[in-house]
Amino acid sequence: MADEQGDGSLPRPGTTDLKAYRTGTERTEKIQAVSGGRTFLSRIRNTYDATYGLPTSSQKETLSSNGTGWTTEEVTCSTSSYVHNTAAHLIGLTHQVRSTAGDRTQTATGTVLADARTAYDALNAFGVAPVKGNPVQVDTLNGAGTGWVTTNRTEYDSTGRVVKVLDAAGNPTSTSFDPPMGTPFSVTRTNALGHTTTSKVDPGRGSALEATDANGRTSSSTRSANTSRPSSRAGPCVTTERTRPPWPLRRTAAPAAEPDGGPRRRAPGRRHPLQRQRHRPPGRQQLLRAGRALEEGLRPGDRLPHSQLHADRL
Repeated sequence: MADEQGDGSLPRPGTTDLKAYRTGTERTEKIQAVSGGRTFLSRIRNTYDATYGLPTSSQKETLSSNGTGWTTEEVTCSTSSYVHNTAAHLIGLTHQVRSTAGDRTQTATGTVLADARTAYDALNAFGVAPVKGNPVQVDTLNGAGTGWVTTNRTEYDSTGRVVKVLDAAGNPTSTSFDPPMGTPFSVTRTNALGHTTTSKVDPGRGSALEATDANGRTSSSTRSANTSRPSSRAGPCVTTERTRPPWPLRRTAAPAAEPDGGPRRRAPGRRHPLQRQRHRPPGRQQLLRAGRALEEGLRPGDRLPHSQLHADRL
């Protein structure tokens, strides 16, 4: 069910006025049949702010029925409040979200299930009109439900980019940009333990060119020029290269000749794989399937006995 609110009208000569409406979902219902002949009904009722059309409350109801009537199982309500700065065109920044047991008439007296509030642009500036709209502090209700605990603090640079985030224990995660101003070519993130990851991006496209993880392993991508074919599928060709694999790989190349000393023979019209290999963790031996077949005097495409086929897994 939709709720419509008139937002304004524009006069049109010779015809009716052009009107604009804001719409929002007022109520949704979902019915589900379960075993034992029972049926569950989930209903959500929403209300909206009359000025900006922002959702102010969401009441969730769970009912059950065994065929003779509906019984209310659970009712909770979540309410939201906002801060605005119309002069800076900042509308609808969430200030507090509170969840309580019971319907919306019991939000002030019902048992609090969860509560969170957000301060913008300055620490502890809860309920204050924002200036830039950067969330710098998030508080949640403590375990006893008697006070607030700061669970997140965020710092920004002069351009509004996040440069440091502190969790509830005060552990920082910092982000640095190179160059520090303008479009970054490289972004480095450092956690509380000093582990760093670096990403290099193409400033023109915003695509990743190189990524280095905390262990120093690097994944790089190169991008060729766009094709000139006038096709919707035409696009850049991307090649990815990874250095320092997670574990050492053992490679056994297939010999260039048959076991009988003659040149390698290939069946007409078929392309036999030169090697097949699976990544195995350290300490596990592995041989290439094609190389193993040639060592046993078989030709590519022949089947090994079952005992020999899985011998490299021992």
